Amino acid sequence: QAMSSSRFAGVFLEEAKLWERNLNTIMSCLEVWFAVQRKFIYLDGIFGGCDDIRHQLPEEAKKFDSAVFTFCNFAKSAHDDPIVLKVCLDEKKIELLHALSERLDRCQKGLSEYLAGKRNLFARFYFISDDELLSILGNSNPCSVQLHLPKLFESVQSIEFSMRKSRVTSMTSREGETFGFINSVLVNGSVDLWMTAVEDEMKASLWAITKETIFRYASQERRSWISAENTLGMTSTCGSQVWWTWEVENCFSKLASGDKNAMKKLESKWTNQLTDMVSMVQSPLDAKVRKKVNNLLVVDVHAKDVISGLIRESVISSKQFGWQSQLRFYWDREEDYCIIKQCIGYFHYGFEYTGLSSRLVLTTLTDR
Repeated sequence: QAMSSSRFAGVFLEEAKLWERNLNTIMSCLEVWFAVQRKFIYLDGIFGGCDDIRHQLPEEAKKFDSAVFTFCNFAKSAHDDPIVLKVCLDEKKIELLHALSERLDRCQKGLSEYLAGKRNLFARFYFISDDELLSILGNSNPCSVQLHLPKLFESVQSIEFSMRKSRVTSMTSREGETFGFINSVLVNGSVDLWMTAVEDEMKASLWAITKETIFRYASQERRSWISAENTLGMTSTCGSQVWWTWEVENCFSKLASGDKNAMKKLESKWTNQLTDMVSMVQSPLDAKVRKKVNNLLVVDVHAKDVISGLIRESVISSKQFGWQSQLRFYWDREEDYCIIKQCIGYFHYGFEYTGLSSRLVLTTLTDR
């Protein structure tokens, strides 16, 4: 361009314009060539090195094999006659590169649709990248999912397999807390199917463990209840909140029956409970028990503050807004499920495993 625009280029103008056109064509050809190579290298790592993916995507694998044959012939001819002008100015070869690019795009589109289908079957696969998902789907070893579990489940570090890796038996949090599945999950079929079964069993097992933990609260001394190995961090928090809700509403019943000091007695009980929790956290404790106690302290402080607020605002009925506006936990006997209520809100407890992750301080703003 610089040469053709010079005032001295009159004699060579036609030749300069020819070279300009040729160089532009070469640049366009190389851009398509490089794009084809990038697609080829990416797809070759999937279809070329993974028999499982080829088995699951036979049509795309055939298309890719055909594209490989064509591309290799093209690359060989360019290697045998490495003259840039001959290769990059040949219209047939440029058309061939464009056709190859489109064929590889169709292979990649089929692969993307396959991954989208797997994500629709197991939605947690949306939390990981295409490459990470392919590393799971393209590996017949079920343990390959372990590396990606912290992304699939927020607080889960690993799942435990049976000796022959035919069943999933338990789940472990990042903090080292473990709970066993009530019914072990059979590792059979595609990974999205048995991972869905793992998710369902996680919730079913935590439902049963939470129900048993709440039942034990009434018959066991609180320190022993918290320290027990079969009391998980999340079930201790949930159980404590269920019983706190019951105690407050039981106080409203006592107030209606004429016991004017019922709420103050409950406030005194929770103050003593907090003092006991503080002394407990100051004593030598197992690391996992200490995390449970720390989380319960956050919840208990908030629970005691709510009770103090009810006294201060003279709330004497469970129908009043001062109580209705609180996040309240119930174990509904008819549904046999943990229910969360706030004003007109009605929610089912999710039973998503949270391990021993730290709780944020509860305030009026975090309640909202």
